[in-house]
Amino acid sequence: MDVQRRKSFMLGAVILSLIGLVLASKIARAAHVEPIFVEGNPTCSDLVPGTFELKIEPVADGTYSDGVLTVTIDVRDTADGQVFDFTSNIGVDAVFVKGGSGGNLYLYDPEVTADTGLHAPVNPANDKFFGISHISFCYDVEPPTETPTNTPTNTPTNTPTNTPTNTQTNTPTNTPTNTPTNTPTNTPTNTPTNTPTNTPTNTPTNTPTDTPTNTPTNTPTNTPTNTPTNTPTNTPTNTPTNTPTDTPTNTPTNTPTKTNTPTKTPTNTPTMTSTPTPVRFEGCTPGYWRQPHHFDSWVGFSPNQTLESVFDVPDSLGLDDVTLRQALRFHGGSGTTGAARILLRAAVAALLNAAHPDVDYPRTTSEIIADVNAALASGSRSTMLVLARELDADNNLGCPLD
Repeated sequence: MDVQRRKSFMLGAVILSLIGLVLASKIARAAHVEPIFVEGNPTCSDLVPGTFELKIEPVADGTYSDGVLTVTIDVRDTADGQVFDFTSNIGVDAVFVKGGSGGNLYLYDPEVTADTGLHAPVNPANDKFFGISHISFCYDVEPPTETPTNTPTNTPTNTPTNTPTNTQTNTPTNTPTNTPTNTPTNTPTNTPTNTPTNTPTNTPTNTPTDTPTNTPTNTPTNTPTNTPTNTPTNTPTNTPTNTPTDTPTNTPTNTPTKTNTPTKTPTNTPTMTSTPTPVRFEGCTPGYWRQPHHFDSWVGFSPNQTLESVFDVPDSLGLDDVTLRQALRFHGGSGTTGAARILLRAAVAALLNAAHPDVDYPRTTSEIIADVNAALASGSRSTMLVLARELDADNNLGCPLD
């Protein structure tokens, strides 16, 4: 009996240890943060510019995906109201839980892949959580860096060469040559051709003779030529023409002719073709620039520099003494001040991108400062948000920095 009791006790201890490990694992993965109440029904682009949104509505247990982010939620009822836990396949920047007239915004820095006990705002009528209307998961994906490559193309020229001339003759003449001999002759020539032939010839003819030559020559030459040439090339090419010549010649002569003719042989010339690559712009996100280990990449500006030292920030916004580093952590909100925070977050990242010599950013620092000052001075929330979206798109073009 004592042995049996000891075995049961040991088995129970093992089971309790396993349960403890599971609970510890869940607690380790969870990233509890205090929620921020946000009025209305904003989207992820309003709350955390530059992020994508996976919206779950209606809310129920299950796994949901948009093809990039996959989230599993577990909804349960507690004494305080409805809450849920989640796990995800990639990091999540924020979760917005809608209930009542607004919602709770959970911000994660750094990103997380799990959290527990998320809920909607508290209903003041009963001090319990509102029922959850919908859940928005906000996430971003750093785009891969693309490197343009110059690829020289080696294109050989297709040029037909070596074309012998077929000449029938009844003349006892010793003439190995491809060169016309300067002989007074009456030769009507009918030569239709579709191919201009460029044949430079440098051929001196040495014709010693001791006998006066009486060479009446009547040589009609019928030389039809049809030589299509396929030469895709950017270099001039000497192309000999394939010309079958049927030349009956009746030339009584007592003069042997000796001709010394150098031969010129055309060659195939490969053509190097370099294809220009279009310029691809680049930009790093606010999440890159706000990391302390990336402060050494800041050029021309410092993390503790104030917004007012760079931009013309209206006093009514109360943001004059905020540093550039703090502005990179701004989040959205309602009204003009919320829009200004969204704009300045994107503007600081854009300014650092434009100032870095190794980032091919599509805007200059002076253009960014002028556009941001004009948007802030307008006092229009929509004007600020439009410029913020444009800057945020440029900041997500791909970061070339380590």
